[in-house]
Amino acid sequence: IERGLTYSGDLPKTVERKSRNDLSTDEVRGIELLKVFMGYLSDREGIAMKHLFKAEVYPDLIRLNPKTPQDLMKSGVVSDTFPSEIAQPVVQFLQGEITLGIKSGALHVVQRADGTGSESRS
Repeated sequence: IERGLTYSGDLPKTVERKSRNDLSTDEVRGIELLKVFMGYLSDREGIAMKHLFKAEVYPDLIRLNPKTPQDLMKSGVVSDTFPSEIAQPVVQFLQGEITLGIKSGALHVVQRADGTGSESRS
């Protein structure tokens, strides 16, 4: 502590992320939402979660921001065995075009009313 208090060198203005494990609070929250969504898709499609993503790819997937299912499939984040029919809803979820809702205690996909995927403020 004493050495740190007497340090007179320049300090960096920003801290660069050194690893994918160094996640922002929003990224951690996004990963949790994505896990819930992937669990929903897994159940809906009858595909085991382990065949969709491994836990270590969630940070890369959150940061990828694919615009199309083809972007997702070509990214290297998903495996060659990733079901292509799942790519479209994953991209839509990551773009904010669809989200999950709860109705009568059950999860369901909600299409954004404005169709833009952008957050509306009132």
